Amino acid sequence: MLILQPKLHANRRLVVAACLLLTGISSGLAQHASGEHGQSAVPGGSAAQEIHGSMAPGMDKMLAMQSSGNVDKDFATMMKMHHQMAIDMAKTELAKGDSKEMKALAKQIIKDAQRDIGKFDRWLDQGKTPR
Repeated sequence: MLILQPKLHANRRLVVAACLLLTGISSGLAQHASGEHGQSAVPGGSAAQEIHGSMAPGMDKMLAMQSSGNVDKDFATMMKMHHQMAIDMAKTELAKGDSKEMKALAKQIIKDAQRDIGKFDRWLDQGKTPR
């Protein structure tokens, strides 16, 4: 069994958490990294481009975020960003989408993500540190 130093282990967990967060948006991330987000490479016209473009500000923040050295704090901070991207995408669905089912899901996503962001904010406001 490999025993890692605590800081190295914490950094490894942060990297894994970040990878998991970005897995669901990998195609958007690839477009963003190449400077092509929101361009005509997205099929489906302006609404499809807008939904992809709604992720760009959040991805910028996630990619620019410096590790605090506290995996719990970094996880909460990155999850807030992730949930905000979900809210932004859901708002685009509400404004541009046609499906009643997807609009209902978008409303639920906004509600759930706002609730979760509140939980992360309360945890971060407590200033908890690792044991």
